[in-house]
Amino acid sequence: MLFINLKTPIKTEKVKQVINKQWITNFFSQRVRQYWPNSKLIDVNLEIVRNFRGKFRNLALKYILTIYQAGKLKKKIIRGRIDCLHQCPLIHYQTLIYLRQHSFNRSITRPLLYYQPLNFLLYEDLAGIPLQNLLEKRRQLNVLLETTPAIIKWLKKLHSLPIKKNNIWRQHNLNYEKDERRHWLFLFRKCAPSFHQRAKEILNSLWKIRKDDSFLSSKDFSLIHSDFHWGNIIVQTSKKIGIIDLADASLGDQLEDIAKLIVQTESMFSYYAPKRQVLRDKIIKQILTNYFFSTKPRSSQLIRLYYFMTLNYLQMAAIQSLVETNKEYREKSIITLLTKAEEKLRELKKLFIIK
Repeated sequence: MLFINLKTPIKTEKVKQVINKQWITNFFSQRVRQYWPNSKLIDVNLEIVRNFRGKFRNLALKYILTIYQAGKLKKKIIRGRIDCLHQCPLIHYQTLIYLRQHSFNRSITRPLLYYQPLNFLLYEDLAGIPLQNLLEKRRQLNVLLETTPAIIKWLKKLHSLPIKKNNIWRQHNLNYEKDERRHWLFLFRKCAPSFHQRAKEILNSLWKIRKDDSFLSSKDFSLIHSDFHWGNIIVQTSKKIGIIDLADASLGDQLEDIAKLIVQTESMFSYYAPKRQVLRDKIIKQILTNYFFSTKPRSSQLIRLYYFMTLNYLQMAAIQSLVETNKEYREKSIITLLTKAEEKLRELKKLFIIK
């Protein structure tokens, strides 16, 4: 995924205000009544959830507010996102606003504020458990299967939304894909050079298919999540689901979201629950059945699915080359992901020839 850059990057020293106790106390004291009428801030505590490479350029924050309201002390959890270089917080905020205007209120978080001077997004925490956590702990895995119909229903609703010509989202096209490929190859060359040639060969094969065919038509593009996986899907009470992290929302092929969910299902079950492959296959069958009303999509749909699945495995391998610090694990992981990418590419080539 490529991000839209800010016209003027924000200085790191300025960003560090958001973790300063006095600054955040003053900041929330001035705004707490806007969010919860007739309330008063008593205290605020901070947890840094993510600080990518410790550089304070890309932060995920958790603020625990103690407020006094209606004669009682209450706890409120606020999430914060800040980015020194990219427009992700703004896109996230505007996407949340747009979705709430189209009856997604119950399944997404409430946006509170986009603070432009720091490219800073604040939104209420969405209660629930990320389904990825269940996978990691190997607990209640049947919940994934039980919630799959609701998950796909949410996706189909998202994909059917009307899109105006003047919109906020980046549109995927050939130039976008070229930039994305260059970025992945750069990561391989810099962080895992022994895999660079192998990744390049896969990308070159995909690029020939992409250029020689019109199976990805921008006229069919819709609003997509772009990072749709089990970590961004939470289960709430009574099996209700919520969707988080819409910072990558963009205009693209609907099957990008489906392909990412299937790839994540395959890879995470292989890693966390290798003995539950039967359940994994049932989940993938449910994904296909609920989205296409068939376990066997049309040939043109399968071509797009395998295309995006191949890309997803490559993207995961490129990211692993950057973020995984354990050399031995990094190499094993990249080999596994590139092998899966090659498998999907072979399936794609078969279908492409048949077509």
